[in-house]
Amino acid sequence: MQPSTKEGGNLPDIIRAGSFHEFLTQLHARYGPISGFWFGQVYTVSIASPELFKQHTHASERPPILYRLFEPTFGSASILYTNGEEFRIRKRQYDRAFGHTRLSSYFHMFQKATDRLVENWSKKEPGDYIPLCEDTFVFAVRAALFTILGEYFEDDGLMIKFKTAYETY
Repeated sequence: MQPSTKEGGNLPDIIRAGSFHEFLTQLHARYGPISGFWFGQVYTVSIASPELFKQHTHASERPPILYRLFEPTFGSASILYTNGEEFRIRKRQYDRAFGHTRLSSYFHMFQKATDRLVENWSKKEPGDYIPLCEDTFVFAVRAALFTILGEYFEDDGLMIKFKTAYETY
């Protein structure tokens, strides 16, 4: 796809589409399962076919601008911002612990974290305040830490201390 503007590339097209997802849906409907567009001044290739995606799993160069939105959450040292040989090394290491086959061994821990959240919310009366940000943060971190450290963070008190330390840091 040709850029709409020199500086913004196809960003105006993304805005017109209503969302990045809608833009990509339209892009692939028009240009096919592997298509290119300009994300600002960075030429970016999008793949919308599982078969084609499998052929490109070795790709280790991704425009960091695509993930800039997540930088405050994951930090600039995240694998999202790593390319080249460093990306390949880290991906191999992470895949051993978090690859598709390994994730199935964590399902019971995810289910346990989910059951705990559902139990806490089901104790609420209609109209009771639900600290949604705190509860979902605790849920997400608990699920992640279960996979890394086991059930050590099962205690809600430890989770709140972790959240406080996280927010302080």
